Amino acid sequence: MCTPGRLLDHLETTACFNVSPLRFLVLDEADRLLDLGFEQQVTKILEAIASKQSLPANGEEATKTPATQARRQTFLISATMTEHVKRLGTAAASGSS
Repeated sequence: MCTPGRLLDHLETTACFNVSPLRFLVLDEADRLLDLGFEQQVTKILEAIASKQSLPANGEEATKTPATQARRQTFLISATMTEHVKRLGTAAASGSS
């Protein structure tokens, strides 16, 4: 558990931070994260994880490696369904499908 900024920092700068075995990404209070201005960081987190896991984008066929055999699932936990949360859900789905 960490702040979006700290997670993004690790993804961008910590060479030994391995996300290839990551299967579940849970973003609790997604509506509050967006209300507090973290939309750009959360989007970058989703992009960085997808890139590091070599997941296919937009329906492309995945290479059958241990990192891609079991797909990552992203859970957005939110008390309200705002347009920002819907947009983040779309970004999460396209980065992990």
